[in-house]
Amino acid sequence: MSHHTYTTAAFVLGGVDVGEGSRSLVFYTRELGLLYGLARSVREVRSKLRFALQPLSLCEVSLVRGRDVWRVTGARAGINYYHVLQDAPHKLALLARVFSLARRLIRGEEPGGEVFELFEEGLTFLVEEELNKEELALFECLFIFKLLHLLGYVASFETRRTLPDEKITRELLVAMASYKKKLVHEINKSLTATQL
Repeated sequence: MSHHTYTTAAFVLGGVDVGEGSRSLVFYTRELGLLYGLARSVREVRSKLRFALQPLSLCEVSLVRGRDVWRVTGARAGINYYHVLQDAPHKLALLARVFSLARRLIRGEEPGGEVFELFEEGLTFLVEEELNKEELALFECLFIFKLLHLLGYVASFETRRTLPDEKITRELLVAMASYKKKLVHEINKSLTATQL
């Protein structure tokens, strides 16, 4: 019996080691949403997949649905954010927090196009822009607020801008600086309500 292979772009949100050389990985994909995939022997030196499947990265992954778990059958490296941001520890720490939060908030396998696009847009901005500490903190607030909004955990609030629909830009950061306390309040209220 043949199995259908799904090949998709995926953010590697994290993973845990399993057995001698395997790893269970958490992927977030555009077409399938959040899923867990088992990569056999990926921790072994001879593995061709290990560089493509690093946590905090974007890759193209091929998966086959098993009885209990997705199995990783192939992968092609994309952007390894750990390497890209290794000289920017504050950005790297922010990215780790965002990926960890996403793992907690996103539930089940369902298409995640808008959320996937938010990750693409936000991480491109994070990598390309020079941000001071205040701007970085505001970026984190905006990103998390938009994530919570797209996942249905928080409604928008009144500003002169349509915050959930706007791309994250430096101009948006400047415009939203005066709303930072409100953003933080809405984020904290939503996270408390989720009880996660």
